[in-house]
Amino acid sequence: MVTAGIHLPRGVWRVSPEEQKAARDKILSEYADAAMILAIRQDEAIQLSKEILGLSELLKPEHIWNISLESYKPLLSQETYQKIALLKAAIPAAQNEVAQLSDKMRQFGLGHMLGPNK
Repeated sequence: MVTAGIHLPRGVWRVSPEEQKAARDKILSEYADAAMILAIRQDEAIQLSKEILGLSELLKPEHIWNISLESYKPLLSQETYQKIALLKAAIPAAQNEVAQLSDKMRQFGLGHMLGPNK
C-alpha cells in the first residue's frame, strides 16, 4: 500500500495524532477495566477458597452436625449439597447407634472388644 509517497506495510494504517491518542486512551481504559475485573475475580476466588476451606473443616465428622449448610448452598452443586445434607444427618445417627451398641457390648461384658477410648 502506498500513501502520500510513503510505503506502509500491509495492514498498517496511517492515522492522525488525535486518532492515535484516542486509540491509546481507549486501550489504556480497556486495560484498566480488564485489570480491575481480574483483581475482583481473583479476590472472589480467594474468598471462595476461604469459604471452601471453612466448609472442608466443617465437613469433618466431629463438626458436620454443626454446619449451617444453607449458607453454602450457592457454592455447591445440587448433588454435592444433597450428599452433605445426607451426611449431616447420617453421621450423627450412626454415631448414636455405635454409642448405644457400645453400651450394650459393655453390659454383656464385651467392652474389651471395643478398643481403646470406645
